[in-house]
Amino acid sequence: MTTPTLEEFSDPRHRNLTAFLIDMRAPGVTVRPLRQMTGGASFNEVFLDDVAISDDCRLDEVGHGWKVPLTTLSHERNAMGHSAFGGAGILSTERLVGLVHAMGKQADPVIRQEFGELLSRLRTARYTQQVMSAQARAGEPPRPEIALNKLALSANMKRLAEFVAAVLGPALVAGTGARGT
Repeated sequence: MTTPTLEEFSDPRHRNLTAFLIDMRAPGVTVRPLRQMTGGASFNEVFLDDVAISDDCRLDEVGHGWKVPLTTLSHERNAMGHSAFGGAGILSTERLVGLVHAMGKQADPVIRQEFGELLSRLRTARYTQQVMSAQARAGEPPRPEIALNKLALSANMKRLAEFVAAVLGPALVAGTGARGT
């Protein structure tokens, strides 16, 4: 082992990490599920005991390993936030309009205002997502603001739930099975 240079000591610690891919079935790899109160296990703890890893399993250059989790998290945040932007699935503005009409609340001024506010937040988030996606396609590295995707998703889902609850009213807990609800 060589003595670290003064330059290595002045760099942040994360610049000295190296990342590897590891076969989860390799000898010495132990995976233990983390049980939740429900009995389910969506997460695990992983233990590496004397696991041999060859250099051909290395990701990127020696000492550049911190980029791997940052890039992975950025893409995960990007993927998580992507559906939050008013285009598909539960956040589809067309589906929300259909719900408002199915409940006969299209003339309600409070519902109309809440819908407008929700729609503007969804569209703003969609535009932000499109800008970040274009940057990624252009080969630009993920920036810290990509973390906003997940925050926007959480905030938009909360607002969506509140809006749908306001539109459905009592039908939220005692649904009739009417089409569009």
